[in-house]
Amino acid sequence: MDENGSANQSQIAQAAILRCLRALESVQQSVLFQAIGKAQDELKQACADPLDQAATALQTATFPESQREAEIAIKQAFSYLRNAIELFTGRTSGGDFGALFINSRAQQCTVLELLYRFRAELDLIEPYFRLSDDEKTTEQLGLNASGLGISHVAATKKHNEYSLYVPETYDADQQWPLIVCLHGGYGSGNDYIWSWLRIARSRGYVLLSPKSYAQTWSIVQPPVDVNSIMAMIDDLVESHRIDRTRIFLSGLSDGGTFSYLLGLQHADRFCAVAPIAGVLSPATDIMLRAGLAKDLPLHVVHGVHDMIFPVQTTRSTNQLFQSLGYNLTYTELPDWGHALTYAINEDIVLPWFEQIP
Repeated sequence: MDENGSANQSQIAQAAILRCLRALESVQQSVLFQAIGKAQDELKQACADPLDQAATALQTATFPESQREAEIAIKQAFSYLRNAIELFTGRTSGGDFGALFINSRAQQCTVLELLYRFRAELDLIEPYFRLSDDEKTTEQLGLNASGLGISHVAATKKHNEYSLYVPETYDADQQWPLIVCLHGGYGSGNDYIWSWLRIARSRGYVLLSPKSYAQTWSIVQPPVDVNSIMAMIDDLVESHRIDRTRIFLSGLSDGGTFSYLLGLQHADRFCAVAPIAGVLSPATDIMLRAGLAKDLPLHVVHGVHDMIFPVQTTRSTNQLFQSLGYNLTYTELPDWGHALTYAINEDIVLPWFEQIP
């Protein structure tokens, strides 16, 4: 095969992988626990042809010698992507879809790590890692910046491990807003950071995605993870030019529940809090009785079809906040259940963050 033909095969492979990435993300956001089989069938159907196309194209595609590492990475990424889709669509005799989802997501995050690292050589896949309205040039995106982007920080005596994104366009001569995003139960920082990556990259936010000490956040003993997260923020404020007046907080599921606790307790550190698909912990009762953080903007997002934390509970919580005079915004999603939040972060939470004074 000549050079042009090989290059075309590379483009075919990238396009097919991109179709699978978008299909997987779409199903992960819309899946309902009462209709898991439907979601599995949708993903299997959407990815059947692209997986075959990518496999065939990658057998014959070659990259220039200067892009040999990118060639290895995209072939590895395809293997992990196929595993992620097979896990998500797998049938279990015991019906434990949660385990399949978690394992599939872990494979998917490996795919994203590999592709993001070599995005400069993958021209079709690179736009996947930014918002659809982001028309920056390659130079403006800082594709060749070193020492920035995604990193994973090990635990210390003060805090647990966390994942961090610093825009490749970072300039220490200006201050940067920070989004702290908390994963759900059995999740991790290097998982949940991807649902915020496009926002941070396109809009210029530093992104902090902590890992809870246990499998989920210390809701029963809040100081365990509260102190850990605050230590992370303190370290970040010391090492980077963070705008202390624009530190935002959000979380999904148990992360949403913990964002209530963290935000109410440290309202002086956060300018706005957006809990998604979480519930109000009894540990906040003493804070609410004391009227703490009444001026802190809260935006609660919940799905009508949530089978983990029923929407009726959130409606009651909102009535409590309103009766106590809290600064509350509420968005109820009629078609959503309890799932990943890429579109919710981008279409609902981000615009709300950006209108906070």
